[in-house]
Amino acid sequence: MLVEVNNLALYDVYNGFSKYNEQIFQCKVNLLVKLSKTYRDAHFVFYNIIGQYGLFEDVYKILEDLFDFFEISNDSVDEFNSSPINNFPKIRVDGNLVEINDCETIGLKKILKVENLKCEYSTCYYYLENPSEKDLDEKIFGIKIDILPKKFIESDLLNLLDSTGKRYLVLKLLRGEEICL
Repeated sequence: MLVEVNNLALYDVYNGFSKYNEQIFQCKVNLLVKLSKTYRDAHFVFYNIIGQYGLFEDVYKILEDLFDFFEISNDSVDEFNSSPINNFPKIRVDGNLVEINDCETIGLKKILKVENLKCEYSTCYYYLENPSEKDLDEKIFGIKIDILPKKFIESDLLNLLDSTGKRYLVLKLLRGEEICL
């Protein structure tokens, strides 16, 4: 039996989500563990398994501990994606595509507001691109700023503005403070 795994990229870094690198890596390794248990005696071929910042030796050690028969290929395959990140993983078994349904998947999403967050994956991590006044959940990474008016005029002006970014900027300008964006 031949099982092909594509685009797992164990050591990739996702821009803005470095805080969650350990969870992302563990999710990918968990998929490998699942595959090793499901297809025990199969021969595995891994395409794009190393990732942008990985070393061949490190990846080889991981695969060696999980699989009896495997090879790492430098070839590129675009027909399917086995990554559990922003994707529902698929593998190719003896030439047929098979979707892996019962594994952990992670969604990485950049958002502008912390409202109506929808997650179609088993776990989602969010990168908030705008500053927020609210306390952020552990699955949301962003800049939390405190906007507390000290004078009545500040309060009056801030109430006219609709976004946190605008309130932050106006408050800093009124106080003559350095603006850091």
